[in-house]
Amino acid sequence: MSLQSVLERLKLVEPRASVNYAAGAIAPMQSRPSYDLSGTYLPSSLFKVPQRQDLQLLRQLRELVPLLDMAIVWLRLLIGEPCIEADEPLKSDIEQFLEGLQVNRVQEGACNWLQTHIDNALLYGRAHAEVLLTNRRDEVFGLVEVAPLTTALHPHPDGYHMDVVQYANLGEPTVLDANRLITTVLDVRGDDPNGTSLLFGIPFIAEIWSKIVRNLGASWDRYGVPSLYVTWKQPENFNDPQGAITNAVMGGVRGQLNTIAVDRANGKTQDLTLAGDFTIGVLGAQGEVMEFPMTSQALMEQICSKTRIPPFIFGLQWATTERMSTSQAILLNEVIESYQAALTPALMKFLTLRQAIVGRPGDFKLSWEHTSLQDRMEEARADWMDAQGTQIDIENQQALTRLGVFTIEEMAQHFRPELEGLTPAEVRSRLPELVAELPEAPAPPPPGAQQGMPPRGPAGPTGEGMRGIEELLGNGNGKH
Repeated sequence: MSLQSVLERLKLVEPRASVNYAAGAIAPMQSRPSYDLSGTYLPSSLFKVPQRQDLQLLRQLRELVPLLDMAIVWLRLLIGEPCIEADEPLKSDIEQFLEGLQVNRVQEGACNWLQTHIDNALLYGRAHAEVLLTNRRDEVFGLVEVAPLTTALHPHPDGYHMDVVQYANLGEPTVLDANRLITTVLDVRGDDPNGTSLLFGIPFIAEIWSKIVRNLGASWDRYGVPSLYVTWKQPENFNDPQGAITNAVMGGVRGQLNTIAVDRANGKTQDLTLAGDFTIGVLGAQGEVMEFPMTSQALMEQICSKTRIPPFIFGLQWATTERMSTSQAILLNEVIESYQAALTPALMKFLTLRQAIVGRPGDFKLSWEHTSLQDRMEEARADWMDAQGTQIDIENQQALTRLGVFTIEEMAQHFRPELEGLTPAEVRSRLPELVAELPEAPAPPPPGAQQGMPPRGPAGPTGEGMRGIEELLGNGNGKH
């Protein structure tokens, strides 16, 4: 859709009567989608594209399984937010607009809306946001995320596009204005325009996991706080044919146990007082609790493989050397970049619309920060190796200076490029605290000693090992 047609739909400019954009946008189609091979959907305004996913079930699964909720949270954090690439005046204008944008009725800032938008897209497969204009229609006021559970897709009369409709309890559905709607659809499979949720394929695994957790809770209800039983050994020649005395005695014991349980629930303690030969035991304490960790891990491994997030990010340490491998980092980075690519067109549409409304169009594009965790680890490792190389260079220069190959002023010029070409006197004037001579070189480590480790020796405060530790602690840098 052209910018002219967008402005016409927003009533910002007068429409061109000579051109019918709705009729001339697309020629009639011959093929039909799988959800309406009979071609009968157009006459009915209540027809909606069938939703093959149970959206209510997806929301309940997220509430039920903490791992699924954290997967979506972590992915939206890793996706991040885009940066504006443009000339400085235009870049500053767009960034200030995004920072002050009213979103979701109670928030401010486009970054807060984007988190909600990504969350809905991952959970339901598609997400929509309505653009709100000011009363004068000369600026974008805000963005409001549309609840996916209340929306459906209705085929447009041109046979190709889809209208997003919102169904109410009564009356005709409301067709949301496509020009003021930001839509993101993830993982379209076949010709289903509803997209696919990140949790697709997980309900069966999640149902098994929930049953295990539910049964584990029931086991703890039974064995964690066990019930007590009381037996009374009646005295010899005890005669109670009707059981009245026995009921009275046992009723008193039962009343005391109930009182003790209530007091303990309220943080109080009481003792049990009995007169006679009574035995109190635990009912069902000899039962065995069903195995949980291994079965739960097998199911959570399936969930982690579906979300493509390494388990240690969730805090699951299933191996003693659990860490992100290079292949895992590459695959996760590909997943993040695919989500960023799916979000970019909707964001570009929104920003282009805003710039057209305010009359400040310009050339800009969106870029996303590289999110490879493996790259960040390699950068940290490279910085560490650079620091090691600098330390070795310093030690080599000091050794050559002690041998007379370089002077102290020349060594200073080696590490301070801005001193190059100066005479020794000028170097001294620039560096008034430069030493006159280098200190003596430290003694070499004993034969067989490892770098940064004390030499092995007899255990105890008088052994060589303790003296090695004292030498290491003398200068505090782990070198002799």
